[in-house]
Amino acid sequence: MAERVHPAEEQPLFISPASAPPVSADAAPPVPPHQVLNQRDQFIYKVPNNATYSTVPVPPPRRRRSPCCCCLTCLCAGLIAVIAILGIAVLVFYLVVHPRLPKYSIQSAQIKTFNLTPASQNLDSDVVFTVRARNPNKKIGIYYDDIDVTLYYDDESIGYGSIPAFYQGHKNTTMLEVDIQGENTTLDSDAVQTLKSSIDDNSSIFLYARTRARIRIKIGSWKSRHIKVTVKCTVQVRAPSSTSSSKLLSESCKFRL
Repeated sequence: MAERVHPAEEQPLFISPASAPPVSADAAPPVPPHQVLNQRDQFIYKVPNNATYSTVPVPPPRRRRSPCCCCLTCLCAGLIAVIAILGIAVLVFYLVVHPRLPKYSIQSAQIKTFNLTPASQNLDSDVVFTVRARNPNKKIGIYYDDIDVTLYYDDESIGYGSIPAFYQGHKNTTMLEVDIQGENTTLDSDAVQTLKSSIDDNSSIFLYARTRARIRIKIGSWKSRHIKVTVKCTVQVRAPSSTSSSKLLSESCKFRL
């Protein structure tokens, strides 16, 4: 006959401190409520639901600069350095040399010939100007190549002349004479009527002279390359008549590089 198996005595779920068995000194310490033992006697840590966490920020990875960016940065830095050096050099040059533009003025104007033929609208002219050229610089000399001069009336060229090459030293004033001649210059009808009226009334005539030249600057023993310059002058003269000669009434000249 088989043996009856009696169920084991059930252990209470809660044990009061008074009825708890004594704990020996060699016994393991009690397990905290948030730690439990698994079947292999290993601690498993249970995180409480109300726990708070503190996170440490991780810096983003550094980006490496491309070679093109480095080259562009070096190029910009070099360009800025060159501009700065040139600016300093120009400032030093200006403070040491103190360059100034030359000045020109017309001292006299003589109309030798100014014959107008209204029927053919042709003009024969011969005008002589005396020009005063002033170099105000103390340390700069000016070399002038041959100078071409064109004379205009009412925006139409009526004669040509030239001034031979010359050198103008420091703080120097040079008087130049230029003879401008034109033959059988055809004018439009409006210019002919205006010019004829001025000659008949012995009134003033406005003439315009444009000078083109190539110059070189000399500082000490150094000479620059050729530089193109233009001088424009506006001249008001009294028209000549049978009883009176021409006379300079006003003038103004502008120098341009």
